[in-house]
Amino acid sequence: MSIRAGRVLQLAIRAAWIGLLGLLLAVLIGMRVASMDDRSVLIIRGGSMAPAIPLGSLVVAEPVDPRALSISDVVAYRAGSGSLVTHRITQIYDGAGELRFQMRGDANPTPDPVLATGSAIVGRAVFWIPLAGYVVAYLSLPGGLASYLALIGMFFLAGWLIDLLERERANGLAPVPHQPQTAATT
Repeated sequence: MSIRAGRVLQLAIRAAWIGLLGLLLAVLIGMRVASMDDRSVLIIRGGSMAPAIPLGSLVVAEPVDPRALSISDVVAYRAGSGSLVTHRITQIYDGAGELRFQMRGDANPTPDPVLATGSAIVGRAVFWIPLAGYVVAYLSLPGGLASYLALIGMFFLAGWLIDLLERERANGLAPVPHQPQTAATT
Protein backbone atom coordinates (compact mmCIF):
# COMPACT_ATOMS: atom_id res chain seq x y z
CA MET A 1 0.00 0.00 0.00
CA SER A 2 1.38 3.38 -0.88
CA ILE A 3 1.85 6.06 1.72
CA ARG A 4 -0.91 8.13 0.11
CA ALA A 5 -3.38 5.21 0.07
CA GLY A 6 -2.54 4.44 3.70
CA ARG A 7 -3.16 8.06 4.66
CA VAL A 8 -6.53 8.07 2.88
CA LEU A 9 -7.52 4.82 4.62
CA GLN A 10 -6.44 6.23 7.97
CA LEU A 11 -8.48 9.39 7.44
CA ALA A 12 -11.52 7.34 6.38
CA ILE A 13 -11.26 5.16 9.49
CA ARG A 14 -10.92 8.20 11.74
CA ALA A 15 -13.91 9.86 10.07
CA ALA A 16 -16.00 6.70 10.58
CA TRP A 17 -14.90 6.50 14.22
CA ILE A 18 -15.76 10.15 14.85
CA GLY A 19 -19.08 9.74 13.02
CA LEU A 20 -20.09 6.69 15.06
CA LEU A 21 -19.06 8.34 18.31
CA GLY A 22 -20.93 11.52 17.31
CA LEU A 23 -24.06 9.52 16.51
CA LEU A 24 -23.95 7.84 19.90
CA LEU A 25 -23.51 11.16 21.69
CA ALA A 26 -26.28 12.80 19.64
CA VAL A 27 -28.71 10.01 20.50
CA LEU A 28 -27.85 10.10 24.20
CA ILE A 29 -27.99 13.89 24.44
CA GLY A 30 -31.15 14.08 22.34
CA MET A 31 -32.92 11.53 24.53
CA ARG A 32 -31.92 13.41 27.67
CA VAL A 33 -32.99 16.81 26.34
CA ALA A 34 -36.29 15.49 25.01
CA SER A 35 -37.22 13.89 28.31
CA MET A 36 -36.24 16.89 30.46
CA ASP A 37 -39.51 18.77 30.07
CA ASP A 38 -42.01 15.89 30.24
CA ARG A 39 -41.79 15.12 26.54
CA SER A 40 -42.31 11.51 25.53
CA VAL A 41 -39.85 9.82 23.21
CA LEU A 42 -41.53 7.08 21.19
CA ILE A 43 -40.43 4.58 18.58
CA ILE A 44 -42.86 3.87 15.75
CA ARG A 45 -43.23 0.09 15.58
CA GLY A 46 -45.88 -0.14 12.87
CA GLY A 47 -46.54 1.22 9.42
CA SER A 48 -49.93 2.83 10.06
CA MET A 49 -48.59 6.40 9.79
CA ALA A 50 -46.54 5.85 6.63
CA PRO A 51 -45.44 7.68 4.58
CA ALA A 52 -45.61 10.75 6.86
CA ILE A 53 -44.02 8.92 9.80
CA PRO A 54 -42.37 5.71 8.59
CA LEU A 55 -41.74 2.55 10.54
CA GLY A 56 -38.71 2.91 12.82
CA SER A 57 -39.07 6.66 13.29
CA LEU A 58 -38.30 8.33 16.59
CA VAL A 59 -41.17 10.61 17.65
CA VAL A 60 -41.04 13.29 20.33
CA ALA A 61 -44.44 14.19 21.76
CA GLU A 62 -44.99 17.07 24.16
CA PRO A 63 -47.81 17.21 26.70
CA VAL A 64 -50.80 19.19 25.51
CA ASP A 65 -54.17 20.26 26.82
CA PRO A 66 -56.73 18.20 24.85
CA ARG A 67 -58.71 21.40 24.18
CA ALA A 68 -55.73 22.80 22.26
CA LEU A 69 -55.79 19.91 19.78
CA SER A 70 -57.32 20.19 16.34
CA ILE A 71 -58.15 17.95 13.41
CA SER A 72 -55.04 16.71 11.56
CA ASP A 73 -52.78 16.92 14.65
CA VAL A 74 -50.66 13.81 15.16
CA VAL A 75 -50.90 12.63 18.75
CA ALA A 76 -49.75 9.75 20.89
CA TYR A 77 -52.48 8.23 23.01
CA ARG A 78 -52.91 5.26 25.28
CA ALA A 79 -55.22 2.70 23.70
CA GLY A 80 -57.55 0.50 25.74
CA SER A 81 -54.93 -2.24 25.79
CA GLY A 82 -52.47 0.15 27.43
CA SER A 83 -50.20 0.38 24.39
CA LEU A 84 -49.21 3.74 22.97
CA VAL A 85 -50.53 4.56 19.50
CA THR A 86 -49.45 7.49 17.35
CA HIS A 87 -52.22 8.50 14.91
CA ARG A 88 -53.78 11.57 13.35
CA ILE A 89 -56.97 13.18 14.70
CA THR A 90 -59.78 12.99 12.13
CA GLN A 91 -62.75 14.14 14.24
CA ILE A 92 -63.28 15.76 17.63
CA TYR A 93 -66.45 15.19 19.64
CA ASP A 94 -67.36 17.31 22.68
CA GLY A 95 -69.92 15.71 24.92
CA ALA A 96 -70.60 14.65 28.48
CA GLY A 97 -67.89 16.96 29.78
CA GLU A 98 -64.99 15.24 28.03
CA LEU A 99 -63.53 15.49 24.56
CA ARG A 100 -63.36 12.35 22.45
CA PHE A 101 -61.10 11.99 19.45
CA GLN A 102 -61.48 9.84 16.38
CA MET A 103 -58.05 8.72 15.23
CA ARG A 104 -56.73 7.13 12.07
CA GLY A 105 -53.30 6.14 10.87
CA ASP A 106 -52.48 7.76 7.52
CA ALA A 107 -51.98 4.35 5.90
CA ASN A 108 -55.14 2.86 7.39
CA PRO A 109 -58.32 2.82 5.28
CA THR A 110 -60.63 3.24 8.28
CA PRO A 111 -60.51 5.12 11.59
CA ASP A 112 -59.54 3.42 14.81
CA PRO A 113 -62.50 1.42 16.18
CA VAL A 114 -62.61 3.16 19.58
CA LEU A 115 -62.64 6.91 20.26
CA ALA A 116 -59.78 8.17 22.41
CA THR A 117 -60.63 10.28 25.41
CA GLY A 118 -58.81 13.48 26.29
CA SER A 119 -57.30 11.80 29.34
CA ALA A 120 -55.75 9.12 27.09
CA ILE A 121 -53.76 11.69 25.10
CA VAL A 122 -50.07 11.47 26.03
CA GLY A 123 -48.97 14.33 23.80
CA ARG A 124 -48.85 15.98 20.41
CA ALA A 125 -46.04 14.87 18.09
CA VAL A 126 -43.77 17.89 17.66
CA PHE A 127 -41.14 16.25 15.47
CA TRP A 128 -39.94 12.89 14.27
CA ILE A 129 -36.74 11.52 12.80
CA PRO A 130 -37.07 8.66 10.32
CA LEU A 131 -35.00 5.54 11.14
CA ALA A 132 -33.66 7.01 14.41
CA GLY A 133 -35.97 4.72 16.38
CA TYR A 134 -34.00 1.72 15.13
CA VAL A 135 -30.80 3.23 16.52
CA VAL A 136 -32.39 4.01 19.89
CA ALA A 137 -33.96 0.54 20.12
CA TYR A 138 -30.63 -1.10 19.25
CA LEU A 139 -28.66 0.98 21.73
CA SER A 140 -31.19 0.30 24.49
CA LEU A 141 -30.26 -3.40 24.41
CA PRO A 142 -27.17 -4.38 26.44
CA GLY A 143 -25.81 -6.41 23.52
CA GLY A 144 -26.57 -3.62 21.06
CA LEU A 145 -24.72 -1.02 23.08
CA ALA A 146 -21.79 -3.38 23.66
CA SER A 147 -21.47 -4.21 19.96
CA TYR A 148 -21.75 -0.54 19.01
CA LEU A 149 -18.99 0.38 21.47
CA ALA A 150 -16.89 -2.53 20.16
CA LEU A 151 -17.33 -1.22 16.61
CA ILE A 152 -16.19 2.24 17.70
CA GLY A 153 -13.21 0.61 19.44
CA MET A 154 -12.31 -1.36 16.30
CA PHE A 155 -12.25 1.81 14.22
CA PHE A 156 -10.10 3.51 16.83
CA LEU A 157 -7.71 0.56 16.96
CA ALA A 158 -7.49 0.29 13.16
CA GLY A 159 -6.67 3.99 12.88
CA TRP A 160 -4.03 3.69 15.59
CA LEU A 161 -2.42 0.64 13.92
CA ILE A 162 -2.29 2.31 10.51
CA ASP A 163 -0.77 5.41 12.10
CA LEU A 164 1.84 3.24 13.84
CA LEU A 165 2.73 1.41 10.62
CA GLU A 166 3.01 4.67 8.69
CA ARG A 167 5.37 6.10 11.31
CA GLU A 168 7.53 2.98 11.28
CA ARG A 169 7.66 2.99 7.49
CA ALA A 170 8.60 6.68 7.47
CA ASN A 171 11.43 5.95 9.94
CA GLY A 172 12.59 2.95 7.92
CA LEU A 173 11.62 0.42 10.61
CA ALA A 174 8.74 -1.32 8.88
CA PRO A 175 9.39 -3.74 6.07
CA VAL A 176 8.44 -2.46 2.66
CA PRO A 177 6.60 -5.07 0.60
CA HIS A 178 9.01 -6.82 -1.75
CA GLN A 179 8.56 -6.04 -5.42
CA PRO A 180 9.63 -9.01 -7.52
CA GLN A 181 12.18 -8.08 -10.12
CA THR A 182 12.19 -9.54 -13.55
CA ALA A 183 15.40 -11.06 -14.77
CA ALA A 184 16.93 -9.43 -17.78
CA THR A 185 17.47 -11.71 -20.72
CA THR A 186 20.55 -11.33 -22.88
